[in-house]
Amino acid sequence: MAAMKATALILAAAIGVAASGGAAAANLEVVVDGLRNGHGVVSIGVFASADTFPEGGRQRYGADWPAAEGSVRIPLGRVDPGTYAVVVMHDENANGAMDRNLIGLPAEGYAFSNGAQGVLGPPSFDAAAVTVGEDGATVRIRIRY
Repeated sequence: MAAMKATALILAAAIGVAASGGAAAANLEVVVDGLRNGHGVVSIGVFASADTFPEGGRQRYGADWPAAEGSVRIPLGRVDPGTYAVVVMHDENANGAMDRNLIGLPAEGYAFSNGAQGVLGPPSFDAAAVTVGEDGATVRIRIRY
């Protein structure tokens, strides 16, 4: 009976690995450089496809981290290996939104992975795409104000 339970557990584990493609989760860390002050939070969104990038609330992974002047290192933890685009915002007043000036331009700092920039809008997913392998990744982003 114990042997049957052990065999069943091994089979269930093998099926689970096959269904997930065999890739284990990996650690993702985001380093944000160039923060002008320690006010508010640094918000990060990690997007898994061009279909959702960079729509707020549609990121696969995300975090809010206390801001610090200069740089912050944000461990996002375990993510599935794959291709992602990362968006960072320095929400200086911690209101959960990108504040804009009188003509509609961002009044708070923001940036995209790979230093990607758009023309009259965000860059493409492909321009901001980074790969997280099975060994994990560290993505370094310089914020712009």
